[in-house]
Amino acid sequence: MLAQAQAERRNLAVQTTAERPASNAHWSAAAALLLNDAVRDVRTSLLVLLGAGLFVQLLGCVNVANLYLMRTNGRVRGAGRGRLVHQLVAESLLIALTGGLLGIALAYAGVRGLLAVLLSGIGSAWGVYRGDRPTLAPGTGPSAGFSVVSDGYFQTMGIPVLTGRGFTERDRMGAPLVAVINQAAVRLLYPGETPSESN
Repeated sequence: MLAQAQAERRNLAVQTTAERPASNAHWSAAAALLLNDAVRDVRTSLLVLLGAGLFVQLLGCVNVANLYLMRTNGRVRGAGRGRLVHQLVAESLLIALTGGLLGIALAYAGVRGLLAVLLSGIGSAWGVYRGDRPTLAPGTGPSAGFSVVSDGYFQTMGIPVLTGRGFTERDRMGAPLVAVINQAAVRLLYPGETPSESN
């Protein structure tokens, strides 16, 4: 899937260079896994945390196995083999089902929490048309970066668009220019105003 996305991005780069050679001659496009970008700075910490979690699980399994051995040793004296196997299978299934459900619930909560932490830095977005504000000379004002994204980006990332709209398929070369800015840019560029599609 990543190879297909990279091929599409390369084709897009070739196409945009052919359409606008003056502005796109030295640009390229690449696709990367969002996961790799999101965990780049904390990858080692996450691997250590994963190892610690696996070690705790191993200790728990050894503890449960030890308890089973002790209980089985006490039961062997007064029960037949068939009854003993039946009890052990029933108890094992009950413990496995309970542990599995608890594990799924904890994993779901953990993933939701991790996504909330990772996406908190992205913040909320404001969708606005590019206005006719005067541009500042280079180096005299705040700077900003940009990313080329496809429609549905904000929905996929879970970023609410507070006013205006996000990007759609009609936002292509030759169409009216569109920008999406965050709340910090709104406070800086539109003090006391609520930007909309008409700005």
